[in-house]
Amino acid sequence: MGKKETALKHFSKYIRIRDAIKTTGTITHARCITCGKLLPIVEMDAGHAIPGRKNAILFLEEICHAQCNTCNRHLKGRLKDFKHILINLHGQDKWDDWEALKRARVKYIDSDYEQIGIKYREKVKELVRGFI
Repeated sequence: MGKKETALKHFSKYIRIRDAIKTTGTITHARCITCGKLLPIVEMDAGHAIPGRKNAILFLEEICHAQCNTCNRHLKGRLKDFKHILINLHGQDKWDDWEALKRARVKYIDSDYEQIGIKYREKVKELVRGFI
């Protein structure tokens, strides 16, 4: 597994555990941001509300939430619903800022991905420690 994939793995785990705590009070199950289905986090993705997975938004925590595989993969993220949920939570101005970021060019090198992976691995440990 490359450094980018490793960083994404740790980021995804952080998002899913963060949302599990927020939506169910556990570290094992979360509710899908778009359909509300309750599932084990191992059966969920860290869905991005803005598609494209460009580097400027790839690790943007605010636009990523636990999302069931059906919504994220089979229904292509339910992006219209996801957008409305985030606008209701954060406002249109914030959404517009995030949308503008998807056009920004950010180039990561392996050491950047390595640091991102370390950051999210530590954030996961903090969440789990804080929960126990």
